[in-house]
Amino acid sequence: GFSILPSAAWRVNEHLSVGASLNAMVGKLENRVAVNNIIGSDGRLEFDDNAWGFGANVGLLYEIDRGTRFGITYNSPVKLDFRAQAQWKDLGPGIRALLASRGLLDANVDLGVTVPQGVNASFYHEIDPRWAVLGSVGWQQWSKFGEVEIGVDSNNPVGLSTDLNFKDTWHLSGGVQYRWSDSWLLNAGIAYDSGFQSNGS
Repeated sequence: GFSILPSAAWRVNEHLSVGASLNAMVGKLENRVAVNNIIGSDGRLEFDDNAWGFGANVGLLYEIDRGTRFGITYNSPVKLDFRAQAQWKDLGPGIRALLASRGLLDANVDLGVTVPQGVNASFYHEIDPRWAVLGSVGWQQWSKFGEVEIGVDSNNPVGLSTDLNFKDTWHLSGGVQYRWSDSWLLNAGIAYDSGFQSNGS
C-alpha cells in the first residue's frame, strides 16, 4: 500500500496544538495459487487488482512547559475492496470442465481487507539542559485485518468472511537523549511490540 497524507496543524495556544490529515491509500494485491490438476503439472489461479481507501489521522500535543510535552495520535481504519476477474492458466481438461460447470472460469472475485486503526500516546521530558527522557505506548487493531471478506460472483454466488485469528498488538518504548554539544544529540532506547499471530500460527 501507498498513502497520500495532506495534513494541517494549528497551535491553539501556548500549551495546546492540534493536527489532522486525510489518508488516501492505494493498495495493490497480487495473488498466485497453484491448482492441482491431479495428472501432470499444476495449473495456476491469478488475481490482481488495485483499490483506493480513505481514512483520517488526528493528533493532540500538550506542552506543560518548554521541556515537557505529551502527545496522542489516532489513525482511523482504511477499508480496501479489491475486485477482479479470476485468471486461470494451464488447467487440465477435467478441472477446466468442472470450473466451467460451476461458472467459475469467468467469475469475479471480491476481497475486502481493513488496514487497522491505532492509537499512540507519548511523552518527552527534559531533566536538565543535557538529558531528556521519552517514551510511548500504542495499540493497533490487527484482529480486524485478519477478518477478510471474500465474495465470488458466479452461477452460484458465494460470500463469506474468514478470520485468520490475528490479535490486536501493543507497543511500549522508552528512551533517553543526551546533548553532547550544540551540534550533537545522542539517542538511545528500547521498544517492544507484541505479535499479531499466536505461536505456531
